Amino acid sequence: MRDRDRDRIAEAPADRIAEALGCGIGAGLVERLMAEPRLRLRLVDITVGRLGPTGALNQAQAAILGMARGALDALALRVGAVWHARGAARIIDGPTRRMLTARWGDDVVAFALNGLPLAPPDEPVDLAPETMVALAPAEGSACLAAWCAVQPAPIASRIALVRPPASWAPKHRSWGPAIVDWAAGHP
Repeated sequence: MRDRDRDRIAEAPADRIAEALGCGIGAGLVERLMAEPRLRLRLVDITVGRLGPTGALNQAQAAILGMARGALDALALRVGAVWHARGAARIIDGPTRRMLTARWGDDVVAFALNGLPLAPPDEPVDLAPETMVALAPAEGSACLAAWCAVQPAPIASRIALVRPPASWAPKHRSWGPAIVDWAAGHP
């Protein structure tokens, strides 16, 4: 876990590292410290120490903690696609389905349809496909943020270093963690 923590901190924005340190250090100072190889290693070790031990992890926690920043972005898109799966499932005309597939990819569309039972029942199903495509990353990021909100602090703070920025609404808290757990187990 320690090596993954080092990698995560190395790819984290300076302002998030400063926030994780929580001792009044600004993002500018973090950037300067990270630029010096010797100081960078020490700063990473201090940050890892501040995050605390994760303890035993369930499958979803382990999978998500093992993800790099780009993989978390991809997870957010997949979760957002599941969020809009009810609308995607209603698309039956060929050109519109091909547009959705071209924008999301075959794998994300199939993933969304497999996750259909997890999609919130009160989300609109009549959104234009372009709107679903545009909203999916933000909805997925909000679900990931809601998932983090229900995790132990050492897990949530590690993910907060690199997850796509988002805040969540009560609807994301209601449905998002289950979608994220499912998505983490179905790569």
